[in-house]
Amino acid sequence: MGFLDDLRREAEQRRNEEASVAAQRAAREAFYRSDILPRMEAAYRLFAQLAEHLNYLRPEQPVNYTLRGYGEWRGLRQENYELQVDSRQNMRQLVLRAECRGEEELVFTVEGHKAIQRQVDYLNGTGLSFHYRERRDERMNAEAAEFIVKPLVPVSLTMEADIEEGRIVIALRNFEDFGSRRYFLEPGKLDEAVLDQLARYVARDSDRFLQDDVDAQTRAALQAKLREEAAQRQRELAESEARARAAESAAAGRKSLLGGLLKKGD
Repeated sequence: MGFLDDLRREAEQRRNEEASVAAQRAAREAFYRSDILPRMEAAYRLFAQLAEHLNYLRPEQPVNYTLRGYGEWRGLRQENYELQVDSRQNMRQLVLRAECRGEEELVFTVEGHKAIQRQVDYLNGTGLSFHYRERRDERMNAEAAEFIVKPLVPVSLTMEADIEEGRIVIALRNFEDFGSRRYFLEPGKLDEAVLDQLARYVARDSDRFLQDDVDAQTRAALQAKLREEAAQRQRELAESEARARAAESAAAGRKSLLGGLLKKGD
C-alpha cells in the first residue's frame, strides 16, 4: 500500500498544481476582458478615425530626421496611414503604420571599410530601403562607398495586450529619431487624455508623449543640444577614421619601401 499511497499523493499534488495554473490563467483572462480589452478597443476606435481623417486631409506638417552618415534630412511628409488589428473580438494587437516621404533620394559617400560596414548595419536597423556602390583599391579592398537611400521612412505605432503581465505595451518606431521606444502602461493609465496625447504625437501635432512637461523653448534647446552632440560624435568618428586610414597608408608605404630596399640588397 505504501507505493499506491506515494502515487496517490503525487497525483494529488499534480492536480493541485494544474488547478492553480488554470486559476491563474483564468484570472489573467478575466483581467484582460475587464480592464485591458476595453482600452484596446477605445484605442482602435480613436486610431481608425485618426487614419481616416489624416488620409483625407493630408496635412502638410514637415518631418525632419538626422541620418547618420548624411546629416539633417528635412521636409519629409507623413502620409498613407493604415490600421490593422489581429482580431476585433479578442484584440491583442493593433498596428498603425504610415510613411514619411521625401522628394529625392539621398546620395552620400562613406569612406573606409569599417565605416562602410557600420553604415550598412545602421541603415538596416532603420528600415530604410537603400543600396550602395563600393569603390575598391588595387587590392580589391573597399575604400569608399556611395550610398543611395530611398526617400521613404516607415513609421509605426504598435499596441499590444501583455496578458501575462496585465499591462499594455506601446512601441513607437521612427518618430522622433530612427529606432523604437517602448512604454509599459497599466490599463488604467491609458485614459482619454493619454490617448489624445498619443494621437497628437503620431499625427506630428505634438513632439511630446509621456514626457515631463517643459516649455517649447526648453524642448527646442534640448533638441538642438542633442543634434549638436550627434554632429560632434560624427565629426570625431570621421577624424578617427581619417587617422586610421593615414596610419594604414603610412604602414603600406613603409612596407613598400622595405620591399624595395630588400630587392636592391639582392
